[in-house]
Amino acid sequence: MKKRFCLIPLLALTLSPLRPAPIAAAPAGPAYVRIKVLRADATIREGFTQNTSLEALQRVVLYPRVTGRLERLTVAKGAVVKKGQQIAVLAHAEQDAQIAAARAAVARTRAEWANAQIELQRYQRLKKEGFSTQQLLDSKDTAYRSARAQYDAARSDLDRLTVTRDEYIITASIDGTVLNDYALAPGAMLSPNTPVAELADLSVIKATFRVPEKRFYSVHPGMSVLLSLDALPREEFRAQIVAVDDYIDPQSRTASVEAQLENAAAGDKLRPGMFGRAFVVEREAVGAFVVPTSALRLDRTADPENNELVLHEHGTAKVVKVKTGISQGVDVQILAGLKDGDEVIVFGGNALKDGDPVRLMQ
Repeated sequence: MKKRFCLIPLLALTLSPLRPAPIAAAPAGPAYVRIKVLRADATIREGFTQNTSLEALQRVVLYPRVTGRLERLTVAKGAVVKKGQQIAVLAHAEQDAQIAAARAAVARTRAEWANAQIELQRYQRLKKEGFSTQQLLDSKDTAYRSARAQYDAARSDLDRLTVTRDEYIITASIDGTVLNDYALAPGAMLSPNTPVAELADLSVIKATFRVPEKRFYSVHPGMSVLLSLDALPREEFRAQIVAVDDYIDPQSRTASVEAQLENAAAGDKLRPGMFGRAFVVEREAVGAFVVPTSALRLDRTADPENNELVLHEHGTAKVVKVKTGISQGVDVQILAGLKDGDEVIVFGGNALKDGDPVRLMQ
């Protein structure tokens, strides 16, 4: 009788793969993070920016009131002048001669008037004493009145000529600086359409800009405006809104706004015509806690009152609730939940939980 062997179990055991023993997972290392030590020393603002240009608060162009030849220009571009100071003189020799003749006529008619007055007084006494007639007295009175009228006319003529002569002397109408002298040279013929000098009071500068209709009720006098100018890119100047248009322009759907600042506060660097940007400060906090917006764990637009940050404490993470405030660019103000000296994790903290080990990046 033949013996039969069962090879199938043995073959199955032979072909069965070897399973390695499970290896225990290595413990996770600490997360590498970057921190910011919190200090209440930041300034953060909220607002909007519009293009602006600078103008002098007072700016005038002087023109002659008469036609004449320029005798001399008494100031140059850049000169500082006072109101009433002489700027230019037109030739006026003929006017001087007329004034001299008018003064002589005044002196002559004054003497004639005085003589007529003496004659009238003498005939008044003679009439009273009975040595003159009423007819002679009346004639002396008429002569007196005529002499007085001639004197008054001579005085009026002198005053008129003096005013006319003064129009040949151009004076400053404001305190200010000569911005343009138009390169005029003595001998040039000037007319009432020829500009002689441009003056501007640079002590107060105004910045004008326009705001869109949706911002109309966001601006009002007294608000601060921060000016950054193309000519002075590394500096910032604070102005104050003094006027806002009472209407919206129907074409542009904007309103005009005027802000002013003392030029002395800006080091007298500001000049009319400078172009730049005006940041209208709607809200501002000085001495604030400020962190990068990226450090927040939740969307601050959903609930500004309720957000989270992660702190670094003794090599571990600590999640804290915070209340946010003003946002400016990539920064946000923290109103509550933090204290001075806290170490806020600003990079690498979004996935951390309370107690997770952390290590500071070098």
